[in-house]
Amino acid sequence: MSRWEILINFHTLYNIIVLRIIFTSMEIYDLRDNYKNLYVSGDIHGEIRTLVYNLKRLDIKDSVVIVAGDCGIGFEKIGHYENTYHRIKNSLENQNCII
Repeated sequence: MSRWEILINFHTLYNIIVLRIIFTSMEIYDLRDNYKNLYVSGDIHGEIRTLVYNLKRLDIKDSVVIVAGDCGIGFEKIGHYENTYHRIKNSLENQNCII
């Protein structure tokens, strides 16, 4: 099994947590109406497109995916990340996933 196939499904834990919130920039988001699952991935080393491909291949939908390791951001110019986002945007929207 590849590291891309090892996504930890915290679905049960996610449903136990009463508030089901994600903290970002000191703001609180309640995502329970839009997303049913929470996945945590380890290091992806900038391979965001591979992560999105595996979400689609494993038919992961309606999910929040947290990269809790080296995501590889910060080594390229901003244009690289904008291009990558535009390449993965439709797949994420079609599967109702956020990373």
